[in-house]
Parts: sequence; C-alpha cells; structure tokens
Amino acid sequence: HFGPEYAQAIEEIRRTIPRHEVYALVDADPAEEGSVLWVRFATPRTFDGEERKLMSTMVAQSAQALERSRLYTRAQQAVTLRDEFLSVVAHELRTPLAAMKLHVQSLQRELAQGRPGEEAGARSIAKADGVARQVTRLEALITDLLHLSRITAGKLTPRYEAFDLQELAREVCDRMADEASGAGCTLTLRAERPVIGQWDRGQLDQVLSNFLSNAIKYGAGKPIEVTVTANGAHARLAVRDGGIGISPEDHARVFGRFERAAPERHHSGLGVGLWVSKQIVASLSGEIRVWSQLGEDSTFEVELPLRQPP
Repeated sequence: HFGPEYAQAIEEIRRTIPRHEVYALVDADPAEEGSVLWVRFATPRTFDGEERKLMSTMVAQSAQALERSRLYTRAQQAVTLRDEFLSVVAHELRTPLAAMKLHVQSLQRELAQGRPGEEAGARSIAKADGVARQVTRLEALITDLLHLSRITAGKLTPRYEAFDLQELAREVCDRMADEASGAGCTLTLRAERPVIGQWDRGQLDQVLSNFLSNAIKYGAGKPIEVTVTANGAHARLAVRDGGIGISPEDHARVFGRFERAAPERHHSGLGVGLWVSKQIVASLSGEIRVWSQLGEDSTFEVELPLRQPP
C-alpha cells in the first residue's frame, strides 16, 4: 500500500528481476490510504528454490525502495512547507515593521522641526499610538512562533495557578479594545460572576488573544462578543463575531497547522493561531470547537475543567 511514489518502486522491481517480463498494475484501494501494487509475470509458471529466494529478495528490496521513496517525498514536502512558512513569517513581520518605521520617521521630522502647538502634539500622540499597536501585533506574532516551537519540540507544559477567568478576559479585552475600535468593531464582555479555576494564565491569554485577533480580522465593522460562564465543574469561554463565517466542512480544517479560514490573499496571518490554541486547550484537558455557517456569525468556544485532574 502506498501513495504516488509507485513509479520508483516499479523500477526497482524491474531491476531486481530483469530476466522476467513484469507487469505492474496500480489499483485504488478504498480500505487503505494510497493504492495497491500488483506485480504479475508475463506467463503463469512455478518457481524453484533459487527463484523463490529471488522472489523473496525482490519483495524485500521493493519494500526498501518504497520506504526510501516515501521518506524522500516527505522530506521534499517538509522543505516546501518550511520555505512557504518562512516566506509568510517574513511578510507578516515586515508589515508592522514598515508601519512602525513610517510613524517613527514622521515623529523624528516633527521633533527636528520643533513644531509647537496642540495640533502637532495630537498628531505625535496618534503616531505613537500607531507604533504601540504595531508593537502589540509583533508581540502576538512572536508569541505564536514561540508556542509553535515549544509544541513541535514537545515542551508545552502548563504552569497551573488559580485565577478568575472573567478577570483575564477583561484584561485581554481592554488590551485589544483599540485594535477592535480601529477595525470598526464594538467589543463587549458578558460575565455575570467570577469563574475561578486552575489553568495556565499566560496560555489562556494567548488563546483568547488569538480568538479576538481572528474576530477583528474576519469580522471588521461587526460587533464582537466575549462570554465567560461556568456550568458545574467546567468553565466556558466563547468569542462570537459577525464576520464571513466558516462552512461546516472547514470547521476541523481551520484548527490545522498553517491553515486559514479564508484565502491568504484576502487576509494576512501565519495560519498557526488556532492550531496553537487547540494544542494549549488540549494540554489543559479542555475542548475547543467552532459554531458557524458560511456567511453567518462564528463562535469559537473553549470548555475547561475548573480543576485539573491529579
């Protein structure tokens, strides 16, 4: 059973038994991933001891050739994926850096000219705020990259502490309020009472930040609602936006690594935020899910146990 690497395996078979005419037929196998290779000789015949030994050698060498072909194909795919990811990272980091550079250069010119007055001061404050927003964006990108590295290396270890999930949600909403306002989104937090649990505060901060970043990106101009509730032994954190929506067949895909809910040419991003969030929630013994239809509202939801198992 194998995928598209069958051509190399067939050539290995032909080289292994050159004195027999060999037919190699490839059929789809619905029960397995890939296909089944059938090797047939030109005429029906029996094999003596030496030929049976040769057949055994052929099978072993074919399996080795197939495994080499698989490893080579996977290595090529990994290199291609790495190059594509590095290209996306370079683009994503260059965008906020370019905006910061423009703001800083403008501030430098105004300071060099020594422009007095309230109007010049207001412009300087606005540009400084723009720099601060881009710094926040860079911090989020770098945090995602750090989490990606730790998860890939198997080093994502939660640091548990007791805290109020409602308080954390308020902090993140306050921090991202300017970004939401700049995109024309109203950001509302609905939390009726404290929700105390044992989690990793920094990691849940990253999960909620990723949810809100996506809501602002895909739901620009639409309201965003964050909800924190508790039900029995579990806490629930949800972010609802009025954006472009996600078709049901893509619900699982958007949590994949380097995946996006919309084409890259329409929306920027590394494509790792939701994947990182899923790994974080899993490390906290929780569940993550999305409720959405294409062209309708989207709700990303996390359910976490209030107390971690011993």
